[in-house]
Amino acid sequence: EKANNFEYDYVFLSRFDLAFMNPFPYDKKFKWYGKEFTHEVEIKKDKVYAAGNKRSGAINDFYYLTDSKKMNIIGDLYNHMEEAGLGRYINIHNVEYNYLVNMKNLPIEYLYTRPWGDPVWNGDIRLLRTNPNVKLKK
Repeated sequence: EKANNFEYDYVFLSRFDLAFMNPFPYDKKFKWYGKEFTHEVEIKKDKVYAAGNKRSGAINDFYYLTDSKKMNIIGDLYNHMEEAGLGRYINIHNVEYNYLVNMKNLPIEYLYTRPWGDPVWNGDIRLLRTNPNVKLKK
């Protein structure tokens, strides 16, 4: 972006081992049928999209979708881990939430369900593993 003097409208950052069980919405407007409810979402540049379900004080870091400037803030978390609570919080999900929401005031929206701590992966996002220790619902 710097070398060519432009910014991407959207940047998508994810784990390499994700399987999206529903098509990812590249159009700005789409319908999403989540695990618990039907939701119509319009992708907006002023938001940061992450995997749901919403959990108090924690964020699921399977993926992020946002504009280039906000993605740079997300990427800069590494340089602020201690300040964001590494060592004070139980896990990285709390550190990420503290940094993105409390310190940087980024507006988080949740797309696609990923059950927290559920041994049966029945959400919209699943992990690809060679020898999974989970049961998949069909």
